[in-house]
Formats: sequence, C-alpha cells, structure tokens
Amino acid sequence: MDSVLLNVLAHRRSPGKQVFSDLFRKNPPQRVLRFLDEKTSLLEDLQIMSSVDIPAFLRAALAVGRSRWPLARSGRMEPRRG
Repeated sequence: MDSVLLNVLAHRRSPGKQVFSDLFRKNPPQRVLRFLDEKTSLLEDLQIMSSVDIPAFLRAALAVGRSRWPLARSGRMEPRRG
C-alpha cells in the first residue's frame, strides 16, 4: 500500500494536499495511522481506499504491480527481486 501511495504522490496522479485531506477528513486519525503501519483489517483497508481518488490509486496500483511482476521472456510472471 505504501508503494501505491508513493506512486500517486511521485507521479502527481492526485495532489498530495488532496490525498491527505481526504484521508484525514473521511477517516478517524487512528485508522489512517494504523493503515500506514499496516495494522488495519480488510474492512478498514477498504474504508481507507474508498476515501481517496479511486481512479488515481487504481492507476498507481497497476503501475506498481507491473513494476514488480514484469513478464519474463518465457511468458511466465516472475516477481522482480530487490
């Protein structure tokens, strides 16, 4: 999740001010902090994800996924190391 958030911010898919404003306006601060610490439940993850610019985060998630799982020459999916 951190990689997706960083991708959104780094590639300016959504303004950082808007991302953090939405996160803290639409969620209790404790939930946001648990999410950033990766200590949230699936329900809390969904609540956090639904509170931000969904199309921007989906594009970022796809970009992060492609960078971690490039197609190998054999056509199989293999995770990138490192």
